[in-house]
Order: sequence, then structure tokens, then C-alpha cells
Amino acid sequence: MSEPFKFSTQVRVRFNETDAQGHVNFAHYLSYFDVALTDYLRAIGYTYLQMLADDVDMLYVGTQTRYVSPAYFEEVLNIHAHTGHIGHSSVRFEFQVFANADRGGIDHRCDGGARDTSQDFRAGPAARGRRRLRE
Repeated sequence: MSEPFKFSTQVRVRFNETDAQGHVNFAHYLSYFDVALTDYLRAIGYTYLQMLADDVDMLYVGTQTRYVSPAYFEEVLNIHAHTGHIGHSSVRFEFQVFANADRGGIDHRCDGGARDTSQDFRAGPAARGRRRLRE
């Protein structure tokens, strides 16, 4: 496993995010990725609200997730995020999920990615949002 990405935000697992087996239901990891992406954009100085003010929006066109070990109710998860690739018409964001283990280490829970395409409300596919992300 590689080193965690530099940026991270924390999420505490809520009861409603767990399933009958007592661990986080797989679908909730996509919500965790979205929380991390919103916080990551804020940290790099290009918030979602600024993007909308530029008449640009991002649309998810694909996601992938690899589950490593289960996360449980009340666990604090560190969701790491970074920009993996900025292409001509899309951006790939990558995520890693870790939990502080009771055993004193850090346990890897999950990793994944999301491919977003940007849309300029005035002129079709947008380059301005990608330019701002490259800055």
C-alpha cells in the first residue's frame, strides 16, 4: 500500500450507515468520497460554490471502489483525496479511507475514484473548471 494522500477529512460512521453485518454498507463509501471531494476543493481554494459562480458544474460519470477491510459504527474514518488526472474533458479524483486502529496502527478500509466531467452552463463542455483545478 502506498502512503496516504496528503489531504484528508474525517467522518464518524453513523448507525444508519451500517448494515445487518454491523459494518458500513458499501454504498456509503461513495458519500464519504463526496464529502472528501467537497472538503478537498475547499482546501485547494476552488469551492463548489466558486465553480457554480463560474457557470461550471461537475457531473459524476463513473466511480470505482475497492474494499479492503470493514469499518464499523462510531469508527472515525480519515478520507484522503487528491486529483489523480486532469484530462481534456474530465477529472479523476482518487480516495483512500483509513481508520485509526485500536491496535495502535492505521487500518486501510477502502480506496476508489470518481471520474467527473465538467459542464459549462453557457457553452457546453467546460475547460475553465479544469484550468482552475490545474492552478
